[in-house]
Amino acid sequence: MSSTIFSPERQLVYEWYTPSLEKSLNFLQAFGFVVLRQEDNFAELSWGFKNRLMVEQMQEYSDQQENVAGYRGYHGNLRVLVDDVDSVYQAALLNKDAKILKELGDRYYGLRDFTVGGPYGFALRFAKPLQGFSEH
Repeated sequence: MSSTIFSPERQLVYEWYTPSLEKSLNFLQAFGFVVLRQEDNFAELSWGFKNRLMVEQMQEYSDQQENVAGYRGYHGNLRVLVDDVDSVYQAALLNKDAKILKELGDRYYGLRDFTVGGPYGFALRFAKPLQGFSEH
């Protein structure tokens, strides 16, 4: 396992759910955030050299719904890299306060991950890099 993937700057990356990616990126860039990667409904930004922020436009929202909380009532998630994401997923399934928002799976972006919602609109995305994956 590469120490680069699990280095501190790769931990605890926040992903903000937004009804408008364009409006959110304009706001963030005005304060110095730099877009590293952008897709149709997603962007990864940096603050300085090592810090990351991800922004995802949620499909079910429009610009008229700006004050609505994000994905299924959640405003975003905090990514946590772990050695054994399958074990953490099993623990989440047993947690009475947890709600699986995105099922465990291997993703095209090089992570095996899942997202779990907790109380009061806060979610966690636990992930493990797939074999051979190297980020940036």
